[in-house]
Order: sequence, then C-alpha cells, then structure tokens
Amino acid sequence: MLNYHLFFRKACLENNWEHTALYSSSGDIKNIPEDWLCSLNNGPLEKKPLELLASDGLINSLKHIFKFAKSLKKGLQDILFINDKKTVLFIERYNNFHLLAMIIALKSINRSNTVLWLMVRHEPSKSIIIKNINYILIKILMMFYKSKNFRLLTDSESLNNIVTKFYNTNVVTLPIPTNKKNTNVNRIIRNKLTFWWPGSPRPEKGWSIIKKIANEIRNYKKIKNLYLVLSKEANILPHKRIKLIDNVLSTKKYLSTFSKIDFVLLPYDYEFYNSSTSGIFVETIIAKKIPFVSD
Repeated sequence: MLNYHLFFRKACLENNWEHTALYSSSGDIKNIPEDWLCSLNNGPLEKKPLELLASDGLINSLKHIFKFAKSLKKGLQDILFINDKKTVLFIERYNNFHLLAMIIALKSINRSNTVLWLMVRHEPSKSIIIKNINYILIKILMMFYKSKNFRLLTDSESLNNIVTKFYNTNVVTLPIPTNKKNTNVNRIIRNKLTFWWPGSPRPEKGWSIIKKIANEIRNYKKIKNLYLVLSKEANILPHKRIKLIDNVLSTKKYLSTFSKIDFVLLPYDYEFYNSSTSGIFVETIIAKKIPFVSD
C-alpha cells in the first residue's frame, strides 16, 4: 500500500500539485517522505468493524473511533493551517468505523477550501445492515460538500457501474498508479521456482489457500525446488523453502523481491474481488512474471 501512495504522490508532483499524507505509527511504515505527517491514531481500526466489536466491545470500539477522529481532525487542521490553497482530501482505504470518524472530524473543521475524494475499491457488502450503514455514512459526507467538491472514485469500469447505481451519484474511474518503468525486472536464471504471495495477509486475499500451499511445501519431501515467499505476519511456520519477509517493503526491496521470484500467487476471494482491480496483478504482467489466480 505504501507503493500505491508513492506512485500517487509522483503523479501529483508531475501535475504540479503539492502532496502530503497523514499516517499512523501503528502501521510500521518505513522509508516514507519527510513531509508526511505521523499524526493518526488508528489503533485497532484496521480490523473489520464486526471483528473489533467482538474483540473490544461497543464502548471500547467507540473510544477507538473518537481517538482516530481527534487525531484526524488535528492532522487536517495542521495541513489546512499552513496551506491556503484548495486542498483535496483523498481517502483510499477505510471501513465504516473510519467513515464515522471522518464525519466527526470534518464536522468541526472549516471545509470551505477542501474537496473530498473517496476511493471505493469493492462492491457494497452482501450484508444488508452493513451495506445500509455504509450508504448512510457516505450520504452524510456528501451533505458536507457541494456536489462539485465531492467525488466517489473507483479503479475499474465494472466497479464504477455498480457504485454509480448503488450511491446514485456520478463516479470517476481512477486507475491504480503503477511503477511501469521500474517493475520490469529481469528473471534471474536458477534451478528453483519461487512463488510470492505479496502484501498483507488477509482472508479475502486467499490466506487459507496459502496456508495449504505452505503445508504442502513443508510436508511433501519430493518437492525440493519449489520455494514460497510471504509476509512474516501470515502466521506460517518458517521452513528452509519458506521465506518470511517484512509486511511493508520499501520500493527498493519490493523490486528486489520481484527480481528473485518466478510466480505471484493471487488466490483472491471471488465474492470480494470480482469487480475490483489489483495493482500487484498489473505489475506482475509488466514485470513479465506469471500470476496464479483463483477461479
């Protein structure tokens, strides 16, 4: 996800837009631009709302939301205080708890010189309750802004059609920025085949399938030339043919990993990703590697 924002930053600067970002120290993000502000208190809000409610309860979940809202408000005020130009607030990853915190934060700041862009990456939830809550929260944010100062974005045309119909508003397609120049790395000739499951381990990205693959590599002794690379956070036991790497990679480390692998594993959940795009899939093709995807 860091690479996404670095490429987005590059696109902004090439168009003579100033760019900065607010981020949370809890994300263990390294090698970031010096003008980015470590001001967000995200806490455990990366969890899905239902998971957080189950683990922390309603009261503590609300406390997490208000802490995040307070830190978001402070971060936005710091940016707006030193900048009197029109400011685009671009939010590309969030859940319903984040949206609620955004409403709390934006309600109490001067929004007259701001524009809000929300990236929608997936179809509306299959749950009627979650879907309706999301709809209400988005509509409240729309009410904060005039129509020209609020935009919903998607990264694919197929998802655009779904989102446009659901929210009953115009939606702009903004393709995923990719490093087209630098990800075209040469294959290193060797007598082994290496598979890489990139990114953060999440169920919708095929975590359960990757665990089965790891077990096969670990337990099947006849497999001697197959290797697996994945995040340390995947809760996979180490093995001589299973390499665990950092969850967040610098651009240099990301490209270096690409140069050392042969295949990219993308066993994404169909229900979650059937109308969504994948930046790593695009970069896999550009790098002339072979992606393995689910049905």
